[in-house]
Amino acid sequence: MKFRLICFLLSLCTALAMAFSASTALAMAFSAGAASEVAGGADDFEAGGVINDPATEAGITLKALITEVGIKLDWAPNNNPFGYRIFRSTSEGARGVSIIDFPIVGGKFVDVNVKEYTQYYYTIHAIEIGAMLNRETGAFTEEKLGPPSKTLAARTEPIVLMPSAPKRNFILMEIGVDTMLVNENRVEIDPGRGTSPRILDNRTVVPIRAIIEAMGGSVGWNEATREISITAYDYTAQKIRSILMTLDKTTIIVDDEEMEIDVAPTTINGRTMVPIRFVAENIGCLIQWTIDEEIIIVFYSG
Repeated sequence: MKFRLICFLLSLCTALAMAFSASTALAMAFSAGAASEVAGGADDFEAGGVINDPATEAGITLKALITEVGIKLDWAPNNNPFGYRIFRSTSEGARGVSIIDFPIVGGKFVDVNVKEYTQYYYTIHAIEIGAMLNRETGAFTEEKLGPPSKTLAARTEPIVLMPSAPKRNFILMEIGVDTMLVNENRVEIDPGRGTSPRILDNRTVVPIRAIIEAMGGSVGWNEATREISITAYDYTAQKIRSILMTLDKTTIIVDDEEMEIDVAPTTINGRTMVPIRFVAENIGCLIQWTIDEEIIIVFYSG
């Protein structure tokens, strides 16, 4: 069962990475006006628009943004333990299909499987009951979705061609497993040490060096100050990013800007473990996590 799941996820990652490599940038024209009135619409989401009343429905307000690889969807997560499903349709009023096969964790996702000059309609549902398989009894619990959000309409148009856009790659890891898939190659996460990703205070922590180096970046360690320095190229922002973290401290520095994270880097069995989601998102990566099988997928450019 686990082997078949890994094979499926590998094929899914490969398909998504191929889709990411399509380098047409997308612009979005939103229906029903109200573009500047989206609830919570701030920072880089001021271009979003919600059909009809922009007020939140089902506790969720869905927003969207232009990106070079697809339509970036954003919402405020409500600590739902089972994640979310986003549905996409080309017909107003129809729910359409789930844009990805496994649950989406967090409050961001990039829909890369979109076509130019096409009107799309998105809705998001919280997953109230996650699909579960009892391996001992064979009993299966079906997934149950909560009510939908308001519908978000977006029309894509190609505006910039980027024939030299970098290749999109992926890293697939599993909680408790000391190897990872880098595209289609299986390698040790912490060579010779047997270290694997762990869950710490509801965050995934990993030995970060092999992961950053697989992306073409570098990791440094200062024994005197107990600092971890990470340097990697962010292809989305087209700049080099630097992250400075201190063992057992939640204050970190990203490109000279001080920030707070909720789980500090720590030492487990003599190895330094770092929260992967924070690092990945701050160097322009997309990170996804399947809940029931505890598999983490990081998409990156290079």
